Amino acid sequence: MKARTLSKWWDGLLDPRNLYRERNHLRDAEEKARLIAHVLELQDTLDDLSQRVECVKEESVKLRSENQVLGQYIQNLMASSSVFQSSTPAPKGDLYDW
Repeated sequence: MKARTLSKWWDGLLDPRNLYRERNHLRDAEEKARLIAHVLELQDTLDDLSQRVECVKEESVKLRSENQVLGQYIQNLMASSSVFQSSTPAPKGDLYDW
């Protein structure tokens, strides 16, 4: 009886339908693993890009502030210098609109 059970098992194992299903199962598992690895790679890339965006935003705020300070400094220098004084003063908003 054991020989007959073993024979059925072996025949079932070698059945082309079972081999086809097993091959498809392995192919699906490989594809799933590949997709998971790709998703994890994309998540890492997204995290890196998000951090970079935050750094650029912070740098932008800092540079805007510095530009405002420099713009005000230039306006003050021009206002105090006789070289830039005209006979008719320009409207206040026309100089540098930083």
